[in-house]
Amino acid sequence: MYSDFFFTIMLKYSTNMLELAMPKINKIVNGTDLTPHYLSEPNKEFKIYRYNNEVYAVRFENDEPMDYVLMWKSHKSEHTQNSEMIKNTEEDYKELGKGEQGTVYEKTEDKAMKVSRGRHPREFYEEINLHIIEQQFFLKYHGIQEHFVLGLWNIKNEENVYFYMPKINAIPINKKIDQPKIEEFVLALKELNDAGYWHPDLANNPYHISPQNLIATEEMVKTIDLDGGFRYDKGRVDELSRKSLVYGKDQWLYVYNFIYPPTDEEDHRIDWRVPIEKWYENNRDESLSDNPHTLLRFYHEGLISLPKKLAHDLHETILEELSQDKKFKKHSHEVGVNRFFSPKKQEIYEGLKGDGLKKVILKELRDSLAEIRTMEQLEEKKLEFLASPEMQILAEGQDKTTKALNLKTSSRKKVMVIFKEAEERILNSPNVSI
Repeated sequence: MYSDFFFTIMLKYSTNMLELAMPKINKIVNGTDLTPHYLSEPNKEFKIYRYNNEVYAVRFENDEPMDYVLMWKSHKSEHTQNSEMIKNTEEDYKELGKGEQGTVYEKTEDKAMKVSRGRHPREFYEEINLHIIEQQFFLKYHGIQEHFVLGLWNIKNEENVYFYMPKINAIPINKKIDQPKIEEFVLALKELNDAGYWHPDLANNPYHISPQNLIATEEMVKTIDLDGGFRYDKGRVDELSRKSLVYGKDQWLYVYNFIYPPTDEEDHRIDWRVPIEKWYENNRDESLSDNPHTLLRFYHEGLISLPKKLAHDLHETILEELSQDKKFKKHSHEVGVNRFFSPKKQEIYEGLKGDGLKKVILKELRDSLAEIRTMEQLEEKKLEFLASPEMQILAEGQDKTTKALNLKTSSRKKVMVIFKEAEERILNSPNVSI
């Protein structure tokens, strides 16, 4: 085992190396002040500087510089050309791509620019720039900045407005080889979504996916087309805005399942959108991200896919919750997934065993029955479940006596109770359909 002293030395070494690699904030603010090119004078919180061929946004408090974020690399000689840049854009610059909001060109080897097709007043772009800078600091504080390609609108000349951003050297994405990078990006996107932000044109709902806005580099997966910054809750209460909030919260889920859709035992794709939309219909204004137990149940039922780390974290969370239960205990023989599940199911339930595994199955059974409205559906579900590998796990004894005498387990009895409760609920419903 390494000593605390060793880790302290390594931490100090890493911190010193980071400080050597990044400039001191007082050096940045002594660079060239570019703030008027991007923000108005009344703004007191942020300023833009070019220092050592890099452009930074600096955050101030009471006129004191507090923190900074790197926006893009800059080449000093290029700035002498800015006044003539737009006049011959299509002739002088390499086109990188076109979108609804404009055309993207290669400005330098490190920087790209988007030329706006529309014409808006200076204040319009200033407001966007302020939001983008705030969002950049959010990304930095959460350690996910590198996954999102943001820039700023240069509004020095109102007749020639253009958007500067880092130029990304993209490589083809191979979803099998690049799965670790893709999962890392999706987890970063989930962190963004959990905070109330979402990409404006990456996955606006389960049926609208724009994979062209995902690009891979040698190091990671990034997302582009963010010249308006991220979308967020603006306090509107109309139905469309409420739906957008839900879809925004679950954006990461659509992206991951679009790339890695769930499959059945014969490796046929399963339409993950159907159960998600049905759940939305029955749970208005709620996101699956805010209902992790449902998210995990859908995953266990093979209805959706999840990044491995997220599935592991959800399992850890539910086991921690179950450990608080006085009835939760360890047994001489803890049932596992290996004997009953296919390799695909074993992977899905990875990390669960014993009482933890049984309680997860029971809870998910109860939750799934809550969505059933007719006795016919309930009978079908009962026949299906009693013949399932999950039922075999619940019927497996974990104590020596139970196992030796082939006694009915408490979990097996609990299954019958859960189905009986569902039957009573349906029969007592005013709109019962038998």
